[in-house]
Amino acid sequence: MALEQEQEIDPQIQKILLDEIKPLQEQIEEHEKRKEQKILELELKYSKELLPLAKNRNLLAEKIPNFWLTAFVHHSFLRRCIAEEDKKLLSFLKEFDVEVIDSHNSYRITFKFRDNEFLQNNTLWKEFTFDEDGFLTSKGSGVQWKVGKDLTQRNHGNSVGGKRAADEIEDVESFWNMFGTEPWELEHELGTVLKEEIWAQPVKFFREEEEEEEEEEEEEEEEEEEEEEEEYDEGK
Repeated sequence: MALEQEQEIDPQIQKILLDEIKPLQEQIEEHEKRKEQKILELELKYSKELLPLAKNRNLLAEKIPNFWLTAFVHHSFLRRCIAEEDKKLLSFLKEFDVEVIDSHNSYRITFKFRDNEFLQNNTLWKEFTFDEDGFLTSKGSGVQWKVGKDLTQRNHGNSVGGKRAADEIEDVESFWNMFGTEPWELEHELGTVLKEEIWAQPVKFFREEEEEEEEEEEEEEEEEEEEEEEEYDEGK
């Protein structure tokens, strides 16, 4: 029905109806908030229950060479964030954990490494905290690099007396900026991917390339079979 043919309503009656709808809408919104809070409380509860399982998974994953490095670089977004130099340290990663820490779905990401040539402290962490209004803040452990092994910086020129001039040091984009004490533009997106995708299904990403190769082989076999069938038909 055309708009001009629709029934009109007296503005005063419309105002009365809208005024009556308003408190109902407020009740609906309050109900939704309570529902979301209950969901977050359940996520916190089940996150705690997952920790022993995740610990055992870490123990088994540690026996597979470069398990976490492989899973990370098979993810399309992480692959773009991880430089070749970053991979050197990732190859020493032995434990990767994500823990929900409160009922607002705040969480902590923890990396633990085997002894390596890069880090003075082999544990790095990053916390993402949401307040009641959903406002996000973050803080990190910071990275204590061994001398000359900072993967977030590039050195130019020759050292003098074991030290380099300040103007010879250049900050570079690095995955490890995520664990710094200062906010980093990619940290929230990285944190979300690590929490929601990699930690949730690491085997899927670890095997992704292998599965792609299997799919390619299957496609090639199907193409060969189709070609053979076509040749057979032509030969009749």
